[in-house]
Amino acid sequence: MRYFVGFLIFVGLCIFGFTLFHHSGPPKTVPQPIYLPNYASTETVTKFVIDGPVVYNGTHREIDITVGQNQNSIAIVEGYQGSVLSSNTYPNNQAAYNEFLHALQIAGFTKSQKIKGSDIGACATGERYYLEVIGSFGNNIQNLWNSSCNEGTAAGTIDSIQNLFENQIPNYDAETSGVGIQ
Repeated sequence: MRYFVGFLIFVGLCIFGFTLFHHSGPPKTVPQPIYLPNYASTETVTKFVIDGPVVYNGTHREIDITVGQNQNSIAIVEGYQGSVLSSNTYPNNQAAYNEFLHALQIAGFTKSQKIKGSDIGACATGERYYLEVIGSFGNNIQNLWNSSCNEGTAAGTIDSIQNLFENQIPNYDAETSGVGIQ
């Protein structure tokens, strides 16, 4: 009888411990959508990356455009480890950044959709597009992607978003000539 009571106490403690450690906690809230114009007076930047087709490391290219309150920049990157071939920076101001953020918001820069899978190797013969919002401390506020194969987590109008970013770089065509990606 003593062993039976001990066994019941053991089972009860196991059940109590299981429910204690596997409690799901408070209900999870759905993250609020990002409203880009709120960042116009901050050091937060937006970034658009055009990642070329999956090819040999030495011929792989990427175009990185970053737009912020004080400056805009473009970098041409070689390979999969991020070796910068060329880069340029241009001045910006808060009024221009505010206008740009409003236009991005309208184009759906922050709209997302759920998909299965990852961006790694996706759309191998096309281009992948990365849409990022990076906080003043380098923290990633948003990281979405899409591709020329129409797959990805970004649900905005990619063509409009790409045009908005390209238009923030003076002489964009000259900066990207010979890169081999659009």
